[in-house]
Amino acid sequence: MTRHYHKEPFRRLLQNYLEHHFAQDITLDAMAEFTGISKYHLCRQFKKYTGFSPREYLIHLRLLQAQMLLQSTEIPCYKIGIMVGFANEANFIQHFKKAFDMTPGEYRNTIKN
Repeated sequence: MTRHYHKEPFRRLLQNYLEHHFAQDITLDAMAEFTGISKYHLCRQFKKYTGFSPREYLIHLRLLQAQMLLQSTEIPCYKIGIMVGFANEANFIQHFKKAFDMTPGEYRNTIKN
């Protein structure tokens, strides 16, 4: 990743980047390098303006995409988790259940009924 200096505030630049690359394995170091600021400053400022840490925002984006895929496709749940950037099925289920109080499979069954 190379540094990107724009007039646009770094937080919006990073949000746009994450929105387009959420399925990739993106580290905090990579985010800091992309925006050209320290990871500590990045975390503080990003949370101040978005209410999310960069990692929380990335997980939020992945879960939103997973919800959409669970609603609109018949792709198996475990594949959806991998497609949206979770490391494995257990990690996907853990984050999904924490956010929505149900597993991805339960969510899919609920919306279909």
